[in-house]
Amino acid sequence: MEHSLIEEIRQANNIVDVISSYIPIKRSGSSFKALCPFHDDKHPSMMISPQKQIFKCFVCGKGGNVFTFVQEYEHISFIEAVHKLAERVGITIEETKQTKVVRTRNQLLLEAYDETKSYFKDNLSNFGDSVTEYLINRGIEKDVIDNFDIGYSLNSFNGLKNHLLKKHFGTDILKESGLFGFNQNGAFDLFRERLMFPIHSSSGKVVAFGGRKLSEDQPGGKYINSPTTPLYTKGKELYGFFLTKFEINKLDYAIVCEGYMDFLRLYSSGFKNCVASLGTALTEEQLKLLKQFSSRIFLAYDGDDAGIKAAIRGAIIALGTGFKPYIIEFPEGEDPDSYLLKMGNDSFRSLIDKALPFIDFYSLTDKIKLDKKGRLNELLQVFNSISDEIAKDLLVKEISDSFKVKESSIRKSLSGKNRQRKSSEHEVRNESVTKFTEEKYVLIATINENLYEHLLEEVDESYFFVEKYRKIFDFINVNYNDIMGINEPSAILNLTEDPELLSTLSELIYEESPIAPIDKFIIEMKLRKLKEDFDVVSNKITQDPDNQSLYTEKEYLRTQIRLLGSQVISKTLQ
Repeated sequence: MEHSLIEEIRQANNIVDVISSYIPIKRSGSSFKALCPFHDDKHPSMMISPQKQIFKCFVCGKGGNVFTFVQEYEHISFIEAVHKLAERVGITIEETKQTKVVRTRNQLLLEAYDETKSYFKDNLSNFGDSVTEYLINRGIEKDVIDNFDIGYSLNSFNGLKNHLLKKHFGTDILKESGLFGFNQNGAFDLFRERLMFPIHSSSGKVVAFGGRKLSEDQPGGKYINSPTTPLYTKGKELYGFFLTKFEINKLDYAIVCEGYMDFLRLYSSGFKNCVASLGTALTEEQLKLLKQFSSRIFLAYDGDDAGIKAAIRGAIIALGTGFKPYIIEFPEGEDPDSYLLKMGNDSFRSLIDKALPFIDFYSLTDKIKLDKKGRLNELLQVFNSISDEIAKDLLVKEISDSFKVKESSIRKSLSGKNRQRKSSEHEVRNESVTKFTEEKYVLIATINENLYEHLLEEVDESYFFVEKYRKIFDFINVNYNDIMGINEPSAILNLTEDPELLSTLSELIYEESPIAPIDKFIIEMKLRKLKEDFDVVSNKITQDPDNQSLYTEKEYLRTQIRLLGSQVISKTLQ
């Protein structure tokens, strides 16, 4: 694909508009900031520059241009991101023999799932009158059925298989899809005579399926779900999130339930800020998705012992990732679906209003066997996941108030030694970077002021002592011809997919050019290199004092250091 076309697509997609379509962002001066979606961010650490058209997280290091963000967020290739963003702004990419993009395995799987979704939906329309009637009788309206692509799998071992084969999907894709079983006769449909729920990624792509049996005498479990595939891992997606995330952001809280029917009941009843954890206790990966939109969650799990335990497990994980969790308590044997059917919306809303913050609930509930000390020990484990000192102080106070235990006693039980040790190690590792700031300033000026030719004329890689900056110099050297055809700094990010290079490049592009001229920093780098060479020669003389050539070399280096030193003074006084 031509660089000019890629650049046209990049320029047509404002990075602020694109990122804000995925996660909430807020203006911060002339830039924007957001909770970084690429790590467990508790305070907005990702900055977005509309002027430079890049993003950069100053905690985890992720950064890049609009293509990089879409790649990282959707876990797709660079070419897939280019196509997606071209489609977003209506730019047509001509597919010729020379430029045709070979579809990746993930693309083929996504296409197979999309075709499967359509197949199940058609089955519901053409053969599923009784299934549709079942849903509508339970208060699940037609628009909800359509919004979530609910379908129906026929009572056939070969229906879906034959359909996908006719659509030219190979048996290798069938094997990877998780939709089929295999025996001596080949592939057969796993989902048969079931109500089908496509599982969407947070961006709305179908990545898996769940199926609910329609009668008690059917073989198999009440629900069966897709196994792990290249696109789906249990515990990483939230059912319905792709449609409800903006309502969650608007209301600033999420209702988390367990299963499909609970979710559909909540959504149909007007509680559209809900998600389902797909039959599992909440995981850190699921919480990271939610954290982009709210830090308050109301856990609406079943009212039985298993449901309470799952809610407690999820709430403890949520505390450690910076959430304020609440527990919605149902009567024994009830769940969101059954409760809303029996008691109605107003009664459920009163349960939300009465929901206790998790720590209060945990200190009072008689539905678990742990004694007070055991519960406190469980909560103290949460502190290992929290780095924010203010958040830790607030949590200590909350636990103290709820459990009627002195704050001092709680603090004595906590030890931050491991985290402090890790922090000091981190500082030692970064000392070499902060010592050689001139390398950073040289590269910032080079990239932002298009001084690549001057850089390559003045120094080589041996002048860079910091490895990550040396790699950037090598990148510039290797890609010089391509770089010289680029006008905007953020466009050079299109020339690499190396995560380390992208992180460092975006850090450099995000910075403003130093006030001092680039030559001042180049001279400092040369002077530092000469001093290092001088020390090396001095050591050699110690080992070989009769070698006259070493003395000559040392005197030459001494002269060069004096000359450059005077230039540094001159530059400083200018």
